[in-house]
Amino acid sequence: LRDTSRIVDYRVINEDTMLVSGSLGEVLKSTDGGVNWESIFESPQSAYVAQIELRPDQTGFAIIKADSGGLNNYHLYSISNNALQWDYILNLDQNPGYLQLLEDQTVIISNLPNNQLMISVDNGQNWTTASAPVSTNKTYFINDSVGIIYSNSYPDYITVNSGADWNTISSLGKKILAVQFVNNQQGIAICYDGLYKTQDQGQSWDLEYPYSFNTLLPSFISYANDTAAYVLGFDENSGEAFLLTSYGLQWIKEPISIAKLNVYPNPAKDIITLDLNDYQGNLNYQLFNLTGQKVGEGRILGNSIPIASLAKGFYTLYIQSDNQLKYTAKFEKL
Repeated sequence: LRDTSRIVDYRVINEDTMLVSGSLGEVLKSTDGGVNWESIFESPQSAYVAQIELRPDQTGFAIIKADSGGLNNYHLYSISNNALQWDYILNLDQNPGYLQLLEDQTVIISNLPNNQLMISVDNGQNWTTASAPVSTNKTYFINDSVGIIYSNSYPDYITVNSGADWNTISSLGKKILAVQFVNNQQGIAICYDGLYKTQDQGQSWDLEYPYSFNTLLPSFISYANDTAAYVLGFDENSGEAFLLTSYGLQWIKEPISIAKLNVYPNPAKDIITLDLNDYQGNLNYQLFNLTGQKVGEGRILGNSIPIASLAKGFYTLYIQSDNQLKYTAKFEKL
């Protein structure tokens, strides 16, 4: 990286190939697990790559922040040719938005000014716009049709037609901390008093697994299929991580051997430092927000992780070694 540059974003494509962007405008690529790096993109020193999202075939998009006359303007670039070719697509003005790559050709930019969303189903060739019902930095899409909005206070909202219409998820009557839908109808919500399941787009909910949030801290939800659901979290009483598994009948709680990790500073703005106790193995990390959405991943270089590109809020960090969970931590991004 350029002198005095700090890491802004980091993306792992596979165990050998990864990209890192610096605060002074450069992007580096490694194809040997981080041993050697080559420069693949350089913007002026008044600009930097704020967010990179890549698919396994090394195509994707990036949002670049540029200083223009004292104003921060953000531009969307497409990435192709094994991440070596970067092409300007459009200007996002003074708001970076939040970039998501979904299956097939779908690209979504949410959290834009005036509650706007931009959606492309042909990999950025053409764009349509939609409006969200409230201003929020907690919008994410499950697929090109189904999207969820988390406001700072309920009700929350769901769309099943790409943002053309929004319905409140109000019948639950309590704050949703995280939610995941497996299809247009069925989803699981994490609340302070238990896990709730809906099969009608959030219009009605059934309590499936009660708990006390003071001791049991579920973090994120994942679906394997329409019946197999998983919730990962931390048990304050036992000091162990746990996995809740349901195959449509009941939830089974199993402990996971994983240590609780200290990170500092906490809250943090740009970088978190990990108290790894001189651990010498190769470690990879994943970051999840309160919605249960993965917002970052990469290989840990030294003992720190860049978080400057994350939105303000609370996050859960999971660290793996040889595909086994080793540590977990929670922190707040300022």
